[in-house]
Amino acid sequence: MMKERILAYCRQFHLLEQGERLIVACSGGPDSLVLLDILAQLREIYALQLMVVYIHHHLRAAADEEVRFVQAEAAKRQCPFMTLGVDVPALVKARKQSVETVARQERYRLLREAKDRQGATAIAVAHHQHDQAETVLHHLLRGSGLTGLCGMAPRTGDIIRPLLGVSRTEIMQYVQEQGLQPREDETNRDTTYLRNRLRWDVLPLLQQINPACVTDISHMTTILQAEETWIQTMVQTSARHIVQRQGEDIYIKQPPFLACPVALQRRLLRYACETLCGERQGLSFTHVETLRALFQKETGKQFFTRQWRAVRTYDAVILTRQSNTPLRDDTASVPIDGAGDYDLGMVRIHLDIDRLYGNACTDGQIDYARIPDGAVFRYRKPGDYLCYHGYTKTLKKWLQEKKIPAARRGQLPLLCNGSQVLWIYGFPPFPAIAIQHDTTHIGRITLVGGTVDASRH
Repeated sequence: MMKERILAYCRQFHLLEQGERLIVACSGGPDSLVLLDILAQLREIYALQLMVVYIHHHLRAAADEEVRFVQAEAAKRQCPFMTLGVDVPALVKARKQSVETVARQERYRLLREAKDRQGATAIAVAHHQHDQAETVLHHLLRGSGLTGLCGMAPRTGDIIRPLLGVSRTEIMQYVQEQGLQPREDETNRDTTYLRNRLRWDVLPLLQQINPACVTDISHMTTILQAEETWIQTMVQTSARHIVQRQGEDIYIKQPPFLACPVALQRRLLRYACETLCGERQGLSFTHVETLRALFQKETGKQFFTRQWRAVRTYDAVILTRQSNTPLRDDTASVPIDGAGDYDLGMVRIHLDIDRLYGNACTDGQIDYARIPDGAVFRYRKPGDYLCYHGYTKTLKKWLQEKKIPAARRGQLPLLCNGSQVLWIYGFPPFPAIAIQHDTTHIGRITLVGGTVDASRH
């Protein structure tokens, strides 16, 4: 019996808790309709509270009728219903991503929005063994490592998959036995989508070679998921001594990293990127190998993606989120115009002006009267230089001498007159605006928004 099999699966992987509230994602197709029907039957055993949610992607005209159908099916089972919509075509155009990618991202975003709104604990989705096989094949074709070959887990965070232990064949048999009348999404047959090509072209060919390949792939993922859990424990143990968070950045110590086996090095780099960005990063083999090679490069060498930047320093590789690097263009240049706040995007600076305070000079104290007309707060630009102790030096060389990591140099707010740097956050002002014996008005510069790390590492 389907109900008993799914109940046993939920118990094996602890997918359901007594009295919890669940969001049930239902599109009206066979898989999600069976999911709703089974969970409605398990409701009494677990005292579940079910909220049925349909996500309208605005991709198909038939979706309007599907909304009404799912609402009716929810009502038959005494479940409240909610529909949430998103304009996927518009987002595809804006993000320049595939329809599949945008639809998946927005679907889970809206489901989690519904979960939070309803105070639910988890979201039930209808993935089954055939979906698992397609996922593994998809990852395999992309050159995945062990993590990708694990496929989908019974539970991933707040997502539960009660049907993952049954096949599409069993689901369709249940549909016939129970007299269910699901709706069919016509795009599921469109083989221009890779997922559908795997479903309708590749998987049937594999089943000709091994009729039990779907079940065998499911068993493989169960084995690999257990091994992956053990490996992740080993990675986290090693990371305590090698991968460190300092502020918003991640430091990977070079000597202990290079002492690790290659397999562990690759895992540590993925762990570091996920720790930095707060989510699983789709690092390619090339990304990982380029990062590994960076540990053998000279100081100052860099590698970056859209999400992060890696910089080789004296005894480490530093990972910094790209969003943490301020824009270095005219929009991040703010003319100085008296006391007040100056917004530089990632940080906000406050300038106070006081009467003579004394000749002592701290990092943020300047002679306000000596600031030239047209001076600005901004970040570094090519060609910046400074006048220091009677000679001129490029800003790049000065920062190198101060051992400021390359990843941090673009984050330091500057006070500049053209290309001449007069003050750098975290350091005393240069002679042109330093406090003198005849200073009458002192400017005090403080950071009032954002964070900047000017330390040496």
